[in-house]
Amino acid sequence: MLAQFSDFALGSLAGLTGLIPFIHTNTIIELTRGVSFSYFDLFAVALVFSRLCFEFLANVKFEIATEQNALSIDGIKQLNASSGNGNQALKTMIYNGLLAMLVSLLLYPLYSMFGKPIQQVLYPVIPIVLLGIFFWFMITQDNKVNALVVSLLAGAVGIVVLEKNIPNALFILLTGLYAVPSLLEKNKEQKIENKWENASKGENKTENKAENKTETNVERQGAAVFPLFIVVGSLIGMTSAFFPAMTPTMLCVTALFFLNKQNPEYFLSLNAAILGSRAVSDFAALEFLSKGRSGATAAMLENNFYNFPTIYSYLVIGIVVAIAAGFIALKLYHFIPAGGLSQQIKVAALLAIFSYVFYTSGVIGVIAMAACALVGLTCTEFRVGKALLGSSILFPSVRNYL
Repeated sequence: MLAQFSDFALGSLAGLTGLIPFIHTNTIIELTRGVSFSYFDLFAVALVFSRLCFEFLANVKFEIATEQNALSIDGIKQLNASSGNGNQALKTMIYNGLLAMLVSLLLYPLYSMFGKPIQQVLYPVIPIVLLGIFFWFMITQDNKVNALVVSLLAGAVGIVVLEKNIPNALFILLTGLYAVPSLLEKNKEQKIENKWENASKGENKTENKAENKTETNVERQGAAVFPLFIVVGSLIGMTSAFFPAMTPTMLCVTALFFLNKQNPEYFLSLNAAILGSRAVSDFAALEFLSKGRSGATAAMLENNFYNFPTIYSYLVIGIVVAIAAGFIALKLYHFIPAGGLSQQIKVAALLAIFSYVFYTSGVIGVIAMAACALVGLTCTEFRVGKALLGSSILFPSVRNYL
């Protein structure tokens, strides 16, 4: 019992690394491979669910983009610039994420019963579906040429980094594409264009006014909770287990386009719901697909097979951890300075990242990181959606299917 609690507590504390945007769950798993756990499963469950809530806090305070929150960062910046109420953004993300976890837990028995038959039907068409969604998203960009260039560059570095046996490849790829460009951006005090509200005009004007009035009432009571997005996000997150390489950002953009909703809090809500649901689906897939969709679950699957009762109990434990971590994150919000990271901290973070990469992957790793960072900066300069950087994961996945 003591060993179980010890590993569980260690995983919960390790979730605090979510406050460091460029450290991924996979990195923690790799760093702890030399540790002798009595109950690694409990450590992994506590780590994943705890870390997600602290990552929400880092998103709001530091505004550093990752592959999971690239879209939410734009919404957070707008809310911070317009009202300075980052606490409202954090509550929205935590509440919607936690509720999506609970909805996904209720959906899990259905996926457990029908997951394997669905997987057998979908497997032959998965590459087509992945590419179809990706190219559809690409052509919805205003500048299609720039979108194509960024997509091909991201896909190319993804294939090279992931298929050339570079140590610590996933950390290099994702940190280089997302975190390093964000750290290289200069702090600017400027008014962010309210592009979400300007996106809907004409016949939707009356509807938008009614929606905005409703949202204001919700905000005054606490977090902005959107049941529609919680349900949709839960369905997307659980179903995404069948479609590897679809990033939360890309899934969120696609869903909101079809829902015809344009508002920063909608993006925060749906993105958080998808992330919360994906945390559940990653562990659920261990049972209904016998696959590990993340670094933590892949490590769990190395030496074990899982049944429904075991995974269900893990999920209950994980959600309890997430609730506690969310409560702590809301309390910590007031003790962390606002306004993003200072230039000095950004420089220190960049030095730490490249030093870590050099130590674990050598010169080739540093070169690969620099190449990924150039692609990420190109995405920013070309003013196209960061969801296009998801081709760095999507293209290698499609190659594996083919």
